[in-house]
Amino acid sequence: MAERKKAEKIYDKLLNEGDITWQESDVIYQIAYDCLCRKGTHKGEDEKRNFLEKWYRTVLFKISSGEQGRFLHTVLINPRERFMMDKVYTKENSELRILLSSISRQMREQNLEEKDRVVILTFKTKEDAFGFFKEKMDPNLTGRTYQRFDYDYKDDFNTGKSIPVKNSVTHLFDKYFFEVYRPLTVTRAISKNMVKLNIKDEYFRNACATYGLSGVVYNMQEIYERVIEIMLDMNIPIYTFSTEFYPKPFDAKFDMLVDRRYEKDINRVFRNLYVIDGKFFGREKKDKELTHVISCMIKDLMIEKNREEAEKDDSWVDVIR
Repeated sequence: MAERKKAEKIYDKLLNEGDITWQESDVIYQIAYDCLCRKGTHKGEDEKRNFLEKWYRTVLFKISSGEQGRFLHTVLINPRERFMMDKVYTKENSELRILLSSISRQMREQNLEEKDRVVILTFKTKEDAFGFFKEKMDPNLTGRTYQRFDYDYKDDFNTGKSIPVKNSVTHLFDKYFFEVYRPLTVTRAISKNMVKLNIKDEYFRNACATYGLSGVVYNMQEIYERVIEIMLDMNIPIYTFSTEFYPKPFDAKFDMLVDRRYEKDINRVFRNLYVIDGKFFGREKKDKELTHVISCMIKDLMIEKNREEAEKDDSWVDVIR
């Protein structure tokens, strides 16, 4: 009862003031999480579902009218594409599913920034991801491990339907794929100063999805991968991401988020990779000479240039060292 009163008060605030706080968005999304993500049926779900339908109709009206705000942080983005979230597809949640899909489509059509429509984000480890979000927001309301990469679909001849079959591949990567539930998560949890690195190169986009994989350098994709890996080892603040769900990492096209302050310098590093000698093709990605060449390039083009500024910035202490 107290939860419902609190939610109704937030709804009135949205109508009268036009937006809500991050903390108030958590109250609303907790209700959505209970109805759409939490396994099993729980007391009061019908009442919660009725409130959410009212809430999301208002959100859809506002985003369709060109309005944006923290109220969007109450939405489960792209619900129809969620893997192993069976509750989303129940008959009881059909109206919510339609509303949330319409809101997700409007966010694209109204040009909500890509960083605010992220659905997959990469970290070094699962512990890094949940530890990072724990400081900013409730990790359980933020996201989960991205599971789709680790499953294939096979036909079940008894039922005539395709069923998911486990076929793990993510253990091959030295990184963690995190599935994001809500829009605006990057702005809230990382920084409003994060921007997409504007590099229109298929090798680069492939590398953003597949870095962290051991192997041989065949072309520029593996060079890009090695640069990303070394930058992360240097604690340079970069994140690779996707605004779409992909079934396989090797078919995925990711992009990169960087801090606006270092955008030009990080861009400079990637755009100067053409100087790397072709003699490295055919070598292992972690070849010592290749690693040394790339590390020196990063230091020369980025770190040394910004040493004075970086020494004033605690987030770059490890990089300078």
